[in-house]
Amino acid sequence: MKKYVFINGKYILKDEAAIALFDSGFLFGDGLFETIRSYNGKIFLYDSHINRLFKSLSILRYKLPLNDAYKTYMKISLDELIIKNKLTKVDTNIKIIISRGKYEKRLDLDSAHQPNLIITAEEIAPYPDVFYLKGVDIITSPIRRVPYQNFLYRHKLLNYFENIYSRNESNALNAQDSIFLTSNDYILEGSTTNFFMVKNEIVATPTLDLNILPGITRETVIKLCKANKIKIKETKIKYKDAINADEIFITNTLAEILPVKKFDNFEIINEIPGRITKMLISFYKQKTISK
Repeated sequence: MKKYVFINGKYILKDEAAIALFDSGFLFGDGLFETIRSYNGKIFLYDSHINRLFKSLSILRYKLPLNDAYKTYMKISLDELIIKNKLTKVDTNIKIIISRGKYEKRLDLDSAHQPNLIITAEEIAPYPDVFYLKGVDIITSPIRRVPYQNFLYRHKLLNYFENIYSRNESNALNAQDSIFLTSNDYILEGSTTNFFMVKNEIVATPTLDLNILPGITRETVIKLCKANKIKIKETKIKYKDAINADEIFITNTLAEILPVKKFDNFEIINEIPGRITKMLISFYKQKTISK
């Protein structure tokens, strides 16, 4: 079956798709991306993802028309790609990628005038049911981050090697993700996830004052907690508190909400998934169905 990608206004066969050698995204990782999910062809939380992307494009000085008309153009292009790839009745992993294009002057952001817009859409490979029924393992990343004052962590950059390296460290230990800590042992985020814990019926997640991504699923979980009168706080979390949590779960667009059964060598002694995690998984699933 033929599969297509969208590049700069054209639908191109997947195996024939290419970008220019001197594109700054390819050479330097100067680009942004969003991972979006569709359920039975219906795109989930599109506006939240695109608003985050547009905010990043503005802050990082990409030369694109950041207006409602361009958002609509992207949405129409994505909808057509889903139809062309025959994905209207399945769950889909969507990537929207924007690179700055070619620098006309060496490493000069303002000299790049033709950003590239790339959209891909492929049927999602579901996570194993056992992950949700029995939980997953996570580990501490070997990379320590500074806690504050690096605003780049708030954007989904193509320059993703730190995350890739950490994720591969967890893969080597049959863990699902690798969690970044600060030098003084505060939890930040996973290589591909946001981090949550539950203690004494209160959900906690690292505050956005820290160097973390404002995850869309993270935001959705916070809203679900508030809507369902589950106590939640955005705060600083010490590693020693995390390993003594009653429940831990991690979130992202494709995995949704994954319960954790073990953090490094420390096992969660309570039922997996925990009561609150199970509730949030149910609330989240209802939200995907209603959309």
